[in-house]
Amino acid sequence: MYPLKFLFLTAFGGAAALNSWQEYRELALLFAGGQATLYFLIAGLYGNALRQRARLALTPTEFFVTRTACLEEVGTGCVGLLVCLLVAVLPRHHASWALLTFMLIAPLRTLTGRYSRRVSKRMGTAG
Repeated sequence: MYPLKFLFLTAFGGAAALNSWQEYRELALLFAGGQATLYFLIAGLYGNALRQRARLALTPTEFFVTRTACLEEVGTGCVGLLVCLLVAVLPRHHASWALLTFMLIAPLRTLTGRYSRRVSKRMGTAG
């Protein structure tokens, strides 16, 4: 959490630890790219479980929960890629606002959680 705090403080004038705009851009790209990579790796693990669902003998509910979790991780990784894109293409005076794109993760996870619970209830289990 501290790298994100450092990045936001630097972006919005709370800390002057970075010497240039280029250093800030590199830090933002590194953080967002790392975040995206981690979530895509987690999605890959879920995808592997889905690929081996017969061998793992997943029930329909387990299959649904695993698939939903995989899509949720892919969505979160895509938010990181979007931040990278925005930091790379926006002009200097607007690029720090690209970090606010990370706030899309909360509604994404809220919506997928609600969907998952609703469908799980219909399937006869609480998830």
